[in-house]
Amino acid sequence: REISRGVSPSRIVLGGFAQGGGVALRAALSFPDAPLGGAIVLSSFFGAPTASVSPANKDLEVLVCHGEEDELVPFTEGERLAKLLPGLLSGPSCVTFKRYEMKHGVGSDEITDVLEFLKARMEAPEKERLEELAFDPVGVSETSDVAPVEPVKKVPAVPDAPVKGVPQMNPEILLKLMNDDEIMEATKDPEVMAVLQDLIMFPEDFNKHAGNPRVAKILDKMQDAMGVKPLGVLESSPEETVAADTVAADTEEYTPSGKKKKVRVPLRDLPGGSK
Repeated sequence: REISRGVSPSRIVLGGFAQGGGVALRAALSFPDAPLGGAIVLSSFFGAPTASVSPANKDLEVLVCHGEEDELVPFTEGERLAKLLPGLLSGPSCVTFKRYEMKHGVGSDEITDVLEFLKARMEAPEKERLEELAFDPVGVSETSDVAPVEPVKKVPAVPDAPVKGVPQMNPEILLKLMNDDEIMEATKDPEVMAVLQDLIMFPEDFNKHAGNPRVAKILDKMQDAMGVKPLGVLESSPEETVAADTVAADTEEYTPSGKKKKVRVPLRDLPGGSK
């Protein structure tokens, strides 16, 4: 599908976690039509030691990550996969194996390694296709004999709703957080890590965690990076601020809707003020 949209195969990386990692890897290895950008396998297993490897992806770049304390998929499965792959591919240079002090899950150091791997794959020189695509519904291959598909009629655009399961945090902000040594050190605390994962998925939940003293220090740092205003900070619009005489003091009033606003009142109008 992505190739039919015009995405270069060498810019496509398949990946998965646990069982999904093995499925993604085997799909990448067997893809016959073009060299893919790579594969990412997190806390996974490979099963049978044999696999169908197409000539197009004999040089597939693979990142294998596994936690040494994984209680669901033993660490030995990650080691086994890292040892099997060089024999299936062109050699050890195709495989990068990363180990972490963690259980079955995803850690901050691992995310950093994944981002670096993806960056390297996106910046690598594009690889040439070995032959025409076997599945080419929109004529990506120059000499494809497949009849072109009729263009789809355009429909009025509608606002995209947030997709469930997809992180909503701006990637630039995420990178800034991941490059902060103090924040990364703090994520060794499971509660801090849980808060960070929640904010990556739902940045609007920031103030939900503001009352937790265990994460207060880190939230202060994250607040600047995310551009979030802490709960309780009030702003007054120009229409809600009443300018008075040169000698005045600030006080507060409530609008009919119950909203608090700052009002500048002459001192003579305050109790004990000048007459």
